[in-house]
Amino acid sequence: MKLGAALLSTAILATGWLTPASAQPTDPDSYAAADIEKILAEGGPYDAAEARRISDEIRAAAWRDGPPAIPADATMSVTLALGGGMGGPATSTVLWRQPDGRWQWRRSTFDSLAARMTPPSPQPGQASAPFDPFANAYTTDGGEVGSVHAFELERQLNSPQRRAEIPFAPAAIPIRGTDEMNICFDGGSTYLIIHRPGETDEVISHACTVRWRNGDLMRLLEGRFGKG
Repeated sequence: MKLGAALLSTAILATGWLTPASAQPTDPDSYAAADIEKILAEGGPYDAAEARRISDEIRAAAWRDGPPAIPADATMSVTLALGGGMGGPATSTVLWRQPDGRWQWRRSTFDSLAARMTPPSPQPGQASAPFDPFANAYTTDGGEVGSVHAFELERQLNSPQRRAEIPFAPAAIPIRGTDEMNICFDGGSTYLIIHRPGETDEVISHACTVRWRNGDLMRLLEGRFGKG
């Protein structure tokens, strides 16, 4: 029986059903695989002020009439700014938690490729209408965050593992214990600012692609927040 149990246990571990982390190949995209010490040594001191400045620039570009004002009584706010690589669109998402615990979200995207520099030709017999080259360049959305999304948002925001990560991720991530690099070649940079009254803001930036648990939060914030 002992031999049979040992063989069964070995089989389970081999198939990965109940494999402990130490017995699994390390996912190269995981935080555990990244050589954090090397990233910190090569990246130098993290400039949170510069990351905030770039985030503010993207946010200003994304909103035609300026970003929404976060209410003074908000108990938490989150801003996400995504600057598209290679001339891609600029997107800004703003969320805040109301005193009653409900979340609101607003988003705007500016796509310069959707701008129209040449006015359309008027129809015969009609006067030319006022021309706005950026009429189709901005798209906006927003509303109340649904309950399912709000639960997941709170869970990820409060994750100790996420908050323990370093606040930046370069485009090239050295893999711990090897000479290999996990490299992203083309993508926009993403900036995340989490504000809790009375605490130091979390200012997070990921180059080219989003990674790790902070990346999971960024991906969640890039989605839509329907009712439910």
